[in-house]
Amino acid sequence: MKEDISVQILTQTSDNITKLFELTTRIDERVKSIQSKQGEFDEGLKHIIDSHNEVLQTIAVIESKNSHEIVSELSRKLNSIETRLSAVENTSQGFQSKLRTGFDFVVKLAWIVLAAWICYKLGIEMP
Repeated sequence: MKEDISVQILTQTSDNITKLFELTTRIDERVKSIQSKQGEFDEGLKHIIDSHNEVLQTIAVIESKNSHEIVSELSRKLNSIETRLSAVENTSQGFQSKLRTGFDFVVKLAWIVLAAWICYKLGIEMP
């Protein structure tokens, strides 16, 4: 009976050792997977940091240039464009006013001619 218990204990111990070995193997596989994912993450993070540094360098270069001069030059050009646009609008309004006056004259003349023709046809003397 003692031998049966010893055999059972040895069998259970052997089974436990096998299970422990399988467990450590699975843990090792998971650790390797996590390490590879961490490596990918590190590479991505490095790429982001490099891109960020490039953007910062570009901003520094832009700021180091005379941005004030560029802004004032653009402002002068914008003012010039606004002045020319105002002149074009004024010219356009003057032309529209002349066109409207001419059209009114033509319409009034047509009414007068029509009225004279009607009076002629009806035999009414013009005042």
